[in-house]
Amino acid sequence: MSELAEAINQTVGAEMLRGFWYPAAQSARVRGQKLLGAQLLGEPLAIGRDADGRVFVLRDVCPHRGMPLSEGHFDGKAVECSYHGWQFEPHTGQCQVIPSLTSDSKLKVERIFCGSYPCEEKDGYVWVYMPTNPPAARDPRLFRTLRSWRNSADSTASRALKPKCRAMWIMGLSA
Repeated sequence: MSELAEAINQTVGAEMLRGFWYPAAQSARVRGQKLLGAQLLGEPLAIGRDADGRVFVLRDVCPHRGMPLSEGHFDGKAVECSYHGWQFEPHTGQCQVIPSLTSDSKLKVERIFCGSYPCEEKDGYVWVYMPTNPPAARDPRLFRTLRSWRNSADSTASRALKPKCRAMWIMGLSA
């Protein structure tokens, strides 16, 4: 099989696994202000906890120069890239500060996002929803849909989903 055909097969397979919740890390490993780097379905993730102890998951790539955000600094309020110091809100991935900008700059910082993922902490793991298309910016429609699904009285969907996710997680560990 040619390299191109193999790459296409891998891409098609990866797309088929999207649209589900996956455990990305053990909750106990996400402590304090330390950022944890992980990878799920080929996507780099930066996992952390805010000052209130709520877990967050960002795409582990700074939109400026592509540096891993998990190698940066987190003060409990903003994730800071280690390269040029760009700062991002941990739950939305929205850029808050670009230190090199001057007051007369026309760049709109609030339009820059590193990407964030819906996440929940359950059963000792940080679960991440992997959407069909990797997030460049937080889509509020996606989060409303997920929130209504999680809060629905009918838990049939969650019972059906969890075993599949755990099986995929176990298969990933054994590979």
